[in-house]
Amino acid sequence: AASFGIQDSADDFLAGRISEDDFTGDYAAVGLFQILAGVLTIAVIVLTMIWLYRVAANVQRMGRATTWVPLWAVFGWVLPPLLYIIPLLMLREVWKASNPAVPPGDQSWKNGDEQPLLWGWFLAYSVVPVVLAVFQLNAAFGGGIGGDVDDLADQVSGLGAVDLLGGIVSTIAAVLWILLVRAITARHTRLTGES
Repeated sequence: AASFGIQDSADDFLAGRISEDDFTGDYAAVGLFQILAGVLTIAVIVLTMIWLYRVAANVQRMGRATTWVPLWAVFGWVLPPLLYIIPLLMLREVWKASNPAVPPGDQSWKNGDEQPLLWGWFLAYSVVPVVLAVFQLNAAFGGGIGGDVDDLADQVSGLGAVDLLGGIVSTIAAVLWILLVRAITARHTRLTGES
């Protein structure tokens, strides 16, 4: 949402309707908003790591022989940094391992059902953002690194559709994540008897 305001500001600056100081001030305000969003994202990441670690540890305590040990709940989010393959595989495994219909110690949980929300989340949180980042980097550095405020305004103005699509995909990813966490937690709670 904040990027739309800065795109209007960039267009106004390029058309001569506002000054360079007004544009750079608007651009700085968007930067502050992005810092706040980054801090909130870090908080969600830490809570996610704690939650996933706990779920992975619980399924192991229930006698499930899992591939992914609980420590991967932390390291999986940083290895590799863009495509979240390890979290995808770990979430897939804890979904299956949390099947309350399979008694403790029974390894038939590995043949269990898939959670379709997981694949939707993975696409919206990992794959599509990488593709959009390529477009953004191409626009940002296509004319060379550096430049002046006019170049910055051109770059900001030209990314409207990509920013809009990125915002929509991020919102979809967030909703899918909430639904996925709730589904895994509900299933896991039935398995462990926790409340």
